[in-house]
Amino acid sequence: MQTKSAFIYRSIEYLAWFLIFMLIESSANTRVGEVIGGEKVELFYGIFILCTAAGFLLFGAIGRIEIKSRLCGFLPIVLGMITVGLFCCVNVSIVVIVGSACALLSMGYLGGKVMHKLAISYSEVKYQGTILGLSMAGAILLQFVMQSLITTRVCMVISFEIILIVLFIFEYFNNIALPDAENGNIEVEVTNSEMKRIWVYVLATALMTIILSLNDAYLVDLSAHTNTVDLFSWVRLFYCLSLVLAGIIYDFKNAAYFNVFVACAMMLSTVAYAFMGNTANFNIDMSIMYFYCGFYAMFLTIHFIRIASHEIKTASKLQFFIPGCGRVGRCVVTAMITFAMLILGNEISVQIMIFVSCVLAIILVMLLAVSDVLIVKENNRKIDESLAVPEKSDEIIGQEDFWSTFVDEYEFTDRECDVLEELIHTESNLQEISDKLFISKRVVQRHITSIYEKTSCSTRIGLLQLYVEFIRKKTREIE
Repeated sequence: MQTKSAFIYRSIEYLAWFLIFMLIESSANTRVGEVIGGEKVELFYGIFILCTAAGFLLFGAIGRIEIKSRLCGFLPIVLGMITVGLFCCVNVSIVVIVGSACALLSMGYLGGKVMHKLAISYSEVKYQGTILGLSMAGAILLQFVMQSLITTRVCMVISFEIILIVLFIFEYFNNIALPDAENGNIEVEVTNSEMKRIWVYVLATALMTIILSLNDAYLVDLSAHTNTVDLFSWVRLFYCLSLVLAGIIYDFKNAAYFNVFVACAMMLSTVAYAFMGNTANFNIDMSIMYFYCGFYAMFLTIHFIRIASHEIKTASKLQFFIPGCGRVGRCVVTAMITFAMLILGNEISVQIMIFVSCVLAIILVMLLAVSDVLIVKENNRKIDESLAVPEKSDEIIGQEDFWSTFVDEYEFTDRECDVLEELIHTESNLQEISDKLFISKRVVQRHITSIYEKTSCSTRIGLLQLYVEFIRKKTREIE
């Protein structure tokens, strides 16, 4: 399956997983309120969301074993089918609690696997952020439609089972296999730069989750005085809009401005609450929160998928943990905030929550800014080291008829082809390539980074060797 087609296919699978995860999470809270009591909903919500995090971590721990065993891939789906029916249909407290916990544990495990599939098929092909944004927006829209139209518990359970059957079919017809690693079958450590980036993104996810939780608490307090709360009203459609917009921005110039827009969306959300006050229209506040949620959800998903795609190619020991790191961070921090709110009760005023949220927002902006600067410097250093000019091979000089085939094979863009031709057929350095193509050095660097990622090469020498091997392979096929 071609990389782009595989990514689209797996994004549809992610849509199905994201949809059933949100539906089960929402239904579990509803059932706790119905069977155990409304005062216990927040407590069990924190417990259930920790079960989701445990599911992601479980896949990270046994992912390699699971992938080698086709039977194991179906177990979380089957467990989900059984437990969904139990906690939705049986009005016994212990059944609701255990069934909900097991269902969300299985959804976390399945989510880890689905995101690992996305990481395997991820590449620098255009529009992958948009594809993933559309996938997540589609799940939000379907959730809105289902919870608006389906009013009986039986019909809802049937719809749950249908979605899980769809996921079962995806698993049956598209069992994943690990790609060949650049370092053979030897597992390698994650590089220091990648590890730093992972921790920065996890910390950023944690800060954004705290901000979102505090803002959500503010809205709940506001709704208590207005009686207008409806988490699944039409304003939730702003979530869909921001997911698509976040995906488009991520694709623009190789995500160069994505973190800036994430920070801006978060600041808009925080500052809006600070200035609107309790007299604000509730739907405006909800719309702003959901608009921020789209950038937040895209951030904690696609950044880690992109990092994991490289770690999978190099057979990193953490390749099964990394795709779900954002989700794990979100679940753990949300649970901690939930438990803290239960302990503190109403002792924290709305003004204090808004102030803390604003301070954290400023810290987050600084963190993302420093992260972007460090990433640019690291990429520039790697590119400078990789541009050492090797000796030209006679095969490269004499077999240039295979050029167009090579370009098509790796799906290079027109501008990437121009840069690639300079790398392979000339001895030009970065500045000379920039001058010749009339583009800035930074743009040249972005194209080189994309070329290296598409070919799984890290140096100019490796790129030349890849092209030589490609020529030899095609020559043998012709002979």
